[in-house]
Amino acid sequence: MTISASDMVGSPSFWQTIGASRRGVNLCAGSAGGCARRVPANDAQAPDRHWRRRAAPLGWRKPKEAPMSQITFVALCGSLRRASMTRMLRATLPELAPEGVRIVDVEIDDLPLFNEDIRAESGTPAPVKALCETIAAADAVVLCSPEYNRMVPGALKNAMDWISTEPGYPMSGKPVSVMTQSPGPRGGNMSNYAWRQVLSVIGAEVVPGPDVSIGLMEDKVADGKLVDEAARKLVSRQLGQLAAWASAG
Repeated sequence: MTISASDMVGSPSFWQTIGASRRGVNLCAGSAGGCARRVPANDAQAPDRHWRRRAAPLGWRKPKEAPMSQITFVALCGSLRRASMTRMLRATLPELAPEGVRIVDVEIDDLPLFNEDIRAESGTPAPVKALCETIAAADAVVLCSPEYNRMVPGALKNAMDWISTEPGYPMSGKPVSVMTQSPGPRGGNMSNYAWRQVLSVIGAEVVPGPDVSIGLMEDKVADGKLVDEAARKLVSRQLGQLAAWASAG
């Protein structure tokens, strides 16, 4: 379908501690030997609105078994070219998603370049409103992205700039899977890591686990779909994990 625009056992890891510190949460307060409970600090101490609004990071809770019914993933594509390999990756998602998960392809080619003057003079553009409403109503988001000059693609970053400044912050607390591809051997992994940095700032929850960075993509697609079996298994695993996190939330 395409439309237009926790319990934690044991001691915390280094990165969980860093994440907790950013949110003003003391993971070990009140426990002599470990982390029996989480103690939220004064909300005013949080450094910015995104950290205050975020749900608990994924590392602090376990995915629980839940029926995969009526779960919706919004799938965004960072390449605007109709025949791009990134679009082929996105087109394969419905085949690899768990039963009961619906993939909704959302286009971003009608979004204007991010400019606060537009919002100030005439309000939020209609395509931006539609995109934000669709994401807010979804259970999770899948970002399918190429790598341009060792960085994220501008069109999709532009979309995130609009989304992150809209009231309600629709990406805040939203489970997200990042999937990148490249004709080169690295699979767009620098774009993959850059996306994680962007998403952390806007409060999204990136699913942990092995990166989906598919290299040598030209050899792994046919008839507009991803056909390489190893790559398909990797994508399928990540979608299953994303569904588990979305259900647990």
